Amino acid sequence: MTGRKFVTAGEIAGIMGLQSAESFLARRAKLEPLGFPKPVSWCQRPMRWRAAAVHEWIEASEAIEAARGSEGFDAENVVMMQKAQVA
Repeated sequence: MTGRKFVTAGEIAGIMGLQSAESFLARRAKLEPLGFPKPVSWCQRPMRWRAAAVHEWIEASEAIEAARGSEGFDAENVVMMQKAQVA
């Protein structure tokens, strides 16, 4: 992650190994219930996220592997993996 404080959907897609900002945004609704940070209030477009929060979530979560799936994001697998980690 760069030294910037905020990142765009396109930058997050690159970090996660997704094809485009649209690929990330299509998965966003399934990622947020798993703890992915919500975008910050921003008076301009595009939406932005706190870089540190995104970085911390990626480090702490196995969800990124599931998010890379070409058939979409399978939230149930990620939840099972998270539960297995604490068992």
